[in-house]
Amino acid sequence: MNYKKVFKRETKVIALAVICMAIVLIGGSYALFFKVNSNSNNQVVEAGALVIRYDNGNVITVNEDDESNCLTPMSDDEGSGNAGCKFTLSVHNTGTLPMNYQLLIYNDQASIPAGGTFADHNYIKHSLSKKVSNQNTSDEASIVINDKKTIGSITELNQDNKKVLETSMIHANETVEFTLKLWIDENAPVDIIGQYVYLKLDVSGEVDDDVQISSIFSDYLVSLSQNESNIERFEQVPTQQTKELVEYRFTGNQPHNYVCLSSEEVCDVNHLYRVIGVFPTQNDENEGYNRRVKLIKDVSLETQAFGENNNFVASSLNTSVLNGSYLYSLGEYANYIDPALWYLGGSSTETDAITHSMSISPDLLYASERSRSVFSEQPKSYVGKIGLMYGSDYAYSIGTRYRTEKIYDNRQIYIENSWLKEGNEWTISGSSTANEMRYIHSEGYINNGITTNSMEVRPTFYLKANVKKISGNGTLEQPYRLGL
Repeated sequence: MNYKKVFKRETKVIALAVICMAIVLIGGSYALFFKVNSNSNNQVVEAGALVIRYDNGNVITVNEDDESNCLTPMSDDEGSGNAGCKFTLSVHNTGTLPMNYQLLIYNDQASIPAGGTFADHNYIKHSLSKKVSNQNTSDEASIVINDKKTIGSITELNQDNKKVLETSMIHANETVEFTLKLWIDENAPVDIIGQYVYLKLDVSGEVDDDVQISSIFSDYLVSLSQNESNIERFEQVPTQQTKELVEYRFTGNQPHNYVCLSSEEVCDVNHLYRVIGVFPTQNDENEGYNRRVKLIKDVSLETQAFGENNNFVASSLNTSVLNGSYLYSLGEYANYIDPALWYLGGSSTETDAITHSMSISPDLLYASERSRSVFSEQPKSYVGKIGLMYGSDYAYSIGTRYRTEKIYDNRQIYIENSWLKEGNEWTISGSSTANEMRYIHSEGYINNGITTNSMEVRPTFYLKANVKKISGNGTLEQPYRLGL
């Protein structure tokens, strides 16, 4: 018994990708059969400035006589891995202006057989990710949009029962490659047997400068960099622990980068955070990079000693405060935070450049933090939810213009123009001395400090890649509000 997987197209601004599937009972188990008609031509839909491409190599192609079990009850790890049904499509903006777009999913009413019943979307699980690349800037980022969620949990539109998988913006000459994986929840009831899954993917786009769209927060902030002078693009060369990366950082004296992690109407100062920027980050040194937003608490906790030595992983500041009492105090917002790989490099770089506090530049500091040079046998990196800002986060906060200049020589400029400047404040940046860590001096430069001294501490963390902007414009009066 075979079922066809069909891709339909319309000539409107909307392009449709149709995924047709059916669940049948075979020998007491679930099974899915595909029949894919051979087609040597790429399927391309051009709709205004958007080009949506469905390549034969990017869809599931199974021989007519092969059995596929990809749309069956399975665990989330299996479904989001290699066992689930995988579909890909790409969207390219060939115009000269950014476009808002939506990716929607909904039942294909026309394809279901007479008398058939659609499977409950609450038992259809999915993971959705995208890869964004731009021909003009060579920028590239992988972003997780939805991870191991039910289709039924996606927000519904008020028409046609369409459900939004993602709303975002695509820039000129930018390509977005989507990967969607589908599977049946392992806890699905037996009566789902014999029900049908006929789903359509719908990509639509429009140019509208007045529309404020809810979107993946990292995408939204990167889109602001096209017009906002306080969000600068930093191209980073490879270091001993990182590859070549593109970062987006807030710079200047008072950028609009406030975030409120609270549902209260007027945000209490203890719930205010600032966006350091958008960074390609890893969850582990063996994993790929994902674009994530990095936040720092706007006001310091009570002043704290770093610990007995410069081992951040074992320090009391890390174990008892940052990833202890502070993380617990976040309540539900702790679920917004992704464990990330933090670099703990010491004071020397791969070129043995001078990294003394009087002579170090932002670029040298960045390389130092990501070097493999550490004191004694201490760890070179660490995976955890909460950390501190890097010294280079502060050093880059006055902009790309100063990245090769000595921080000490520009200390007055930092005092006047860095939004990250507070008092004497600990960073996560290491030192080659057993009992010293780098800190931001109240006079505007980076210095080494004795770890048993008490200084200001502002928790810093990376948001999950699928955190969305719900409202706000980043000002103190209207900080960004976020959701999952």
